[in-house]
Amino acid sequence: MTRSPFAIVRLIALAGLLAAPCLAAPCLAAVATQPALSAFKDHHRVVVMFAPTSDDPRFARQSGQVAILTRQPTFGSLVVVGVAGDTVIGVSDTAEALRRRFGVAPGGFAVVLVGKDGTAALKSSAVISSQTLAATIDAMPMRREELRRGQAD
Repeated sequence: MTRSPFAIVRLIALAGLLAAPCLAAPCLAAVATQPALSAFKDHHRVVVMFAPTSDDPRFARQSGQVAILTRQPTFGSLVVVGVAGDTVIGVSDTAEALRRRFGVAPGGFAVVLVGKDGTAALKSSAVISSQTLAATIDAMPMRREELRRGQAD
């Protein structure tokens, strides 16, 4: 499948958006080495966004909602993974493997919030607001314990 130059530019812009919240050295190293999604288990919550193409307007809207969330200090360690068509940004897993794991059809749009325990805590075929993502994270047992101990991250 050939991509138009416009689609490639949008994908590069998405890569910049996804990497932008990760300004700490460990996060930059993780982006550079492209770990598998499983590497984040027990350490980070992950938002995985799926779209048929990088031109899908829902992908752009969801990226914006996630960017709003990751700008907040208490959600800054959230890892963001983008899957547009066969292209994956943020992890080494293939698009096919990620779709199979989360039950997303190849032409489908979906957003999945993965907890630190590695399970899908929230899945939607529509854009999820930053408020809903934040509320879902704050309701997670591990998050409540972190907040109780003063280690919100």
